[in-house]
Amino acid sequence: MDPHLQEKDLPRPEYFSSEESEELTHGPALSEKEKSKPFVFRNGSVYVGQWKGNLRHGVGWQKWLDGAHYEGQWSENAAHGMGRFTHINCDMYIGQWESNTAHGKGIYHHWNLMTYTGEWVNDLQEGYGVESWHEGVRYEGLFLGSQKDGHGRCVWADGTSYTGRWRKNHFDGFGMHHDSSGHVYKGSWQNAVIHGTGRYIWDDGCSYSGQYRYSVKDGFGVFRPTDGRRYEGFWWNGHQHGNMNCVMDDGQIFTSVWCEGRLSGGDPASDSKVENVKVLKVPEVGAGMVGGDMAG
Repeated sequence: MDPHLQEKDLPRPEYFSSEESEELTHGPALSEKEKSKPFVFRNGSVYVGQWKGNLRHGVGWQKWLDGAHYEGQWSENAAHGMGRFTHINCDMYIGQWESNTAHGKGIYHHWNLMTYTGEWVNDLQEGYGVESWHEGVRYEGLFLGSQKDGHGRCVWADGTSYTGRWRKNHFDGFGMHHDSSGHVYKGSWQNAVIHGTGRYIWDDGCSYSGQYRYSVKDGFGVFRPTDGRRYEGFWWNGHQHGNMNCVMDDGQIFTSVWCEGRLSGGDPASDSKVENVKVLKVPEVGAGMVGGDMAG
């Protein structure tokens, strides 16, 4: 699994367990003297802070046996309000809480790996947020269920970028992709691959506008090399296939018939004009470009 897409190590259920709350609510009333001292639960965790009857309420600090600890606001035995949770590996969440879960706005520091700043719903990244990885990857946009979902922009350390729609951590919908080689694609994506209608521009200035099927030219499209000509016609599996017009830079039109990238018929006078059409296979979307396979 891509390390950029791993779930954040948020507090596990046993950290804010119902057993702790039940121990307080079903136990004898605490005296003021008992409340002024650290309270040790049967599971070994320790609470120091304010109380409301037998309920942790106000500002308090709690540490569990493994060393993880929470400090911040409590409301009737639940972490609620502003607080900070620190894991034994130094990962840390600082922000808003509701009923023992990260909920609202907060910052999650994944020690020596990444930082997420944004919105949370029930311990999950949800809403608008910015995720920055220490090696230089940065995503800014919408999340749903801790996955990139909606409109967002991701920039990689080598300068590659994608701006557009995401679905479950993949490019999906309309978007624009710039890679580090200078290639640009603007159009439709499906499950992290070019699929549908779009325009691809190579670093040498050649371009193709038309239909794609799983990252290859397939359907009707227009190919423009840099010499001023224009090729309009049908493509199949990345090659010219069927009728195609070659429009010269002086406006002349030559018609030809192609089969899997080779001339197979048409106006004989046109063959010398179109036989050297530059056939370019669209590069596959590499691992460094794909939201679901490499980067977050």
